[in-house]
Amino acid sequence: MENKPTVDQAAAAEKLWRLGLVSWKFHNAQLDIYQAINKSTASTFVINVARQSGKSYMLSGYAIEFALQHPGAKICFLAPTAKAIKKIVLPRIKEILSDCPRDLLPSYKVNDQVYKFKNGNLESVEIKPYVPPTDDESED
Repeated sequence: MENKPTVDQAAAAEKLWRLGLVSWKFHNAQLDIYQAINKSTASTFVINVARQSGKSYMLSGYAIEFALQHPGAKICFLAPTAKAIKKIVLPRIKEILSDCPRDLLPSYKVNDQVYKFKNGNLESVEIKPYVPPTDDESED
């Protein structure tokens, strides 16, 4: 039997989306990391946890939440290859957005692998991959 949200749960989820909150989707360990990031004043934050602990899911949710709350922001995911972004991050974003109200859903530009949110005064927020150039590419 599938666990479908009740009307009250669906209404609560929609309200949280409209408030720009995504952290309600995180499990306790992810919430601990999320809260530590939000409390930190450092410009760099290192997450040192085990594999398969939900880092990619939490950081994808964090990026979506940030995009909803900060019109005009530019958010980039760093990875050794664009293929890694496509395999790891983009499915997490799609999963998180699965119950997002239609009018809040970002558009997705397949060729650029970019999610564009429209919020505020039609300012777009992009979540996209950034792949640093290899040593061979940087010598040009």
